[in-house]
Amino acid sequence: MGWGMYESLSQSSLMAGIWYLIAGAVILLLFMIVIVKEYEVVK
Repeated sequence: MGWGMYESLSQSSLMAGIWYLIAGAVILLLFMIVIVKEYEVVK
């Protein structure tokens, strides 16, 4: 997500880094779901 923000700010177009931001958010959500599921199993 940080790379997407850098790409958006360093280039003139916002769409240059928006895909990195979206992909980073999706991966973050997937990891969050996996971690919560594992915590529920352990508890």
